[in-house]
Amino acid sequence: MGNNNFIDVEIHPTSYVDEHAVIGKGTKIGPWCMIGPDVVIGQNNILKSNVIIEGKTTIGDNNLIHQFVIIGNKSHDLKFTAEQATTVTIGNNCDIREFTNIHAGTPNGAKGTWIGNNVFLMSHTHIGHDCEVRDGALLSQATTLGGEVIIQEKAIIGGCSAIHQFCTIGKYAIIGGCSKITQDVIPYSMSDGNPQSLDGLNLVGLKRNKFSVEEIRTIKEVYKILFISNEGLWTERLQMAKSVYAGNPIADEIFNFIEHDSRRIICKPRSKNASENIEN
Repeated sequence: MGNNNFIDVEIHPTSYVDEHAVIGKGTKIGPWCMIGPDVVIGQNNILKSNVIIEGKTTIGDNNLIHQFVIIGNKSHDLKFTAEQATTVTIGNNCDIREFTNIHAGTPNGAKGTWIGNNVFLMSHTHIGHDCEVRDGALLSQATTLGGEVIIQEKAIIGGCSAIHQFCTIGKYAIIGGCSKITQDVIPYSMSDGNPQSLDGLNLVGLKRNKFSVEEIRTIKEVYKILFISNEGLWTERLQMAKSVYAGNPIADEIFNFIEHDSRRIICKPRSKNASENIEN
């Protein structure tokens, strides 16, 4: 196309790519795509067809973006105009499936909307403004994230789940399908339902990710003190768990989440004595 920004790039003749966009070597843009002027796309990406990327969007390398995906459009936050929209940043090696919608950030968000590396977004996923989806996370079909949600590393969100704005889902946690999530979910755990409940630990996920027997034992013991013990108030049980396990890296992930990462109420089991899904 005679543009120094499009060297060694395949662009289908039916697609429109603004001359000011930057497209990395080896990227292939299929039919009926539209790429705006402030978009930067790295190397060896594949845009299947009918993909729209607009706004101040930066995409890394080796991503696969499927049909009818829209990235960088104005958010649903009515306080801001399209001119106030900030950035979308997507890392490397992500698989973004059909009809996914990733909204631009707003002036409220320090990082804009941010997707890490090796993220899998199944079809019809909605990523609201200023969300953060960290490395290795998997969002199943029709997952909806309200604004400013954080999905930490390797978390899995079940299909058709809706996550309330400002919620944080801890690393290696798993959310059951069709859940309504209005509270924060600690790392390594399972949460499900409407109303939401904490339903034990993601033991299958921990084993698949090669956590050691000792690491899993520590997670179980911390969980028991926090959520199964009948002793004291929540703050007292947290201090009790810290008195035994503070300094243990795995336990500290849970403590740091509760004390620093969480921005809403921590999800707890519906039953005070709930102990299912932590012993298998």
